[in-house]
Amino acid sequence: MAFTGKLETEEEIKSSAEKFWGAIKDNTDLLGKIFPEVFKSIQVAEGDGKSVGSIRHIKYAEVSLSATLAIKGIDVSPNSCDA
Repeated sequence: MAFTGKLETEEEIKSSAEKFWGAIKDNTDLLGKIFPEVFKSIQVAEGDGKSVGSIRHIKYAEVSLSATLAIKGIDVSPNSCDA
């Protein structure tokens, strides 16, 4: 039986905003190549996949699970988070 729903989460990342965003902004291409056993596909549904308003669809390899990542805001200025 299939079900759909919405999950929202906020996570505290122990990294600078610049480092974290640098690691994930290009993962649309890289994660599927690095971890093919985990990710079946990562596709950009809207936008360029890196900027505000972009939406990515993520399908996982081993389970019937997919996720959508919507980028709602990006602030990588030095004062954007407390160290």
